[in-house]
Amino acid sequence: MRTAQGYVYAYVGILAVLLILLALPGSAGQDGGSRSIGRFSGNLFRLFFGILIPITFFIASALFGPHWRDPKLSPYSCLNLSKYILWPFVLWACVSFYLVVVVRVVQIKAWMVLGLFSGLLVAIVSNIIFLDLFFSAPNSLNEKFLLSSLLLPLVYVPYWYASVAYRCSKNINVERHSYLLAVLAQAGFWFWAAKKSEQTYYSLSGKPCYVVTASAYGYPWLVHPKLIVDEKGVSSFETQQLIRFRRFEKALMESCPRTHGQVRGVYNRVGPYLAGRIRGPLLASLAYLALKPIEWSIQRFWGTQQDLQ
Repeated sequence: MRTAQGYVYAYVGILAVLLILLALPGSAGQDGGSRSIGRFSGNLFRLFFGILIPITFFIASALFGPHWRDPKLSPYSCLNLSKYILWPFVLWACVSFYLVVVVRVVQIKAWMVLGLFSGLLVAIVSNIIFLDLFFSAPNSLNEKFLLSSLLLPLVYVPYWYASVAYRCSKNINVERHSYLLAVLAQAGFWFWAAKKSEQTYYSLSGKPCYVVTASAYGYPWLVHPKLIVDEKGVSSFETQQLIRFRRFEKALMESCPRTHGQVRGVYNRVGPYLAGRIRGPLLASLAYLALKPIEWSIQRFWGTQQDLQ
C-alpha cells in the first residue's frame, strides 16, 4: 500500500512541476512583482481547467461505456471506448490553447485557430455521446448521479474554446474552406471511431465480468481455482478471494446499504472496464495479487475467512 501511495505522490509531484514549468511562459508582467504573480496564478488556472481537466476526462470517459453486450444499447454506445482515435485533434487543440491563452503569442497563426475549432468539435461530440449514454444506459440513480457529477462540469469546455477561437479569428483571416476541411477530417476520424465502436461492442462478453472474476483465471498454482457448477448447470472458476469479496459485499449491503449502493455503482463502471483488459493468465495473476491487500484487509476487519468447500 505504501508503494502505491508513493506512486501517487510521485505522479502528483511530477504533474505539479510540469504545470509550474508550463505556466512560466507569458507570466512576466511589464513591471514585475505582483503583476507577474497574478499572471502566473492565472496561467496555472488556465492550464488546469483548460487543458488538464479536459484531457483527464477525455481519458476517464472510457470508463463510462458499456463493458458487456447489453441488448438495450447499440454498438455505437462504445464510442467512449474507441474515441481515443481522436487524440491528434485533442493534442492539436491543447497546443493551440496553450500558445494563445497561456503563452499569449503575438502572431496568431491560422493553424492555431483551426486547432481551437477542432477542440470545440471534439468537446461537442464527446458531450453528445455522454448525454446519449447517460439517458439510454440502464443505470441506477446512484450511477447516473456519479456520471453527471463527474462529466457535466465539462460543459464549459466548448464555450471556452469557442470564445477563444472566435476572438482569434477576428485578428487573422482564416479561409472558410479551412474550417470545412477541419470538419471533414475530423468526421473521417469519428467514422473510424464508429467502426471501432462496433468491433469493440461485438467483442465484449455477453454478460458482465469483473476484476475479481477475471483474476480467477490466473495461474492455477497461484490462484488455486475450483470449478463450480450452479443449479442451472453453468460452470465457472471461483477462488477463495472471490468468495471472500462476495461475503464482504453481502455484509456491507446488510450493515450499510447506502454505502454499498454507492460503492457498487462505481465498481459497476470501473470493474468491467478493467476486467476487459485482463487477458491471459499473466495479467489475471497480476490482478489477483493486486487485490490481495484488499482481501487481507477484509479478512482482518470483517472476519470473512471461510475457505471454499
